[in-house]
Amino acid sequence: MALEFPPKNPVFLGHHITEKFGVPDDHEPPEKPFKAFVVGYAEEDGIEGLLVELNGSTRRSDGRLYHITWSLDRSKGKKPFHTNDIIHKAELLKAKIPIEVVGKTFTQSTAALVNKK
Repeated sequence: MALEFPPKNPVFLGHHITEKFGVPDDHEPPEKPFKAFVVGYAEEDGIEGLLVELNGSTRRSDGRLYHITWSLDRSKGKKPFHTNDIIHKAELLKAKIPIEVVGKTFTQSTAALVNKK
């Protein structure tokens, strides 16, 4: 998918789609099967996000939109959660792009994952 959306900002993420926040460490990961597609793209001064459809919906159970933070520019003060501020402005793609996803429960913040890269 990187060919369709080369990252525009210095920090590339692209590693997860949040389904639910605040689950305990021993929480079971979401179950497959997932039918997942990138269906839109949003970009605004230092942050890029991909709108995602999971099993036919772009809405999570909390009403927010499924998305992938694609890239960000920390020198502009951007953090992954800023994707929530722009993803509702995503331009829909002409064709859905299928992606493969694997259910996982994070026991650490995504910041820790990004710092490992």
